[in-house]
Amino acid sequence: LAEGHSVVIDRYWASTVVYAALRGASIDLRVLQQILLAPTLTVFVDVAEEVRLARLERRGATDADRVTVLQGPALRARYRATLEDPFYATVLEVDNSGPLSDAVHRILDRCRSL
Repeated sequence: LAEGHSVVIDRYWASTVVYAALRGASIDLRVLQQILLAPTLTVFVDVAEEVRLARLERRGATDADRVTVLQGPALRARYRATLEDPFYATVLEVDNSGPLSDAVHRILDRCRSL
């Protein structure tokens, strides 16, 4: 960033907060946001549960992967609630149930408009 380049991070802070909460963490990790650089854009890539499960199975899903599918509705709700925090100033939700190129074009179009 200091050199004027964009930085893309897969699974940034929102994922840490969401998964900690789903696993029953009793500490509010959001207090750490005070020392983090806020993202310019957060992309929440979602997918229909049946598509997610099919993709996981094709990749050789583990039992832990299958458990996360069962948590899908709770996980999705927790992400949406977390991303309402003002720390995430700009959020783009993208459904990746269809062709990957559709999701990529939507994300790139949004990035170009920043």
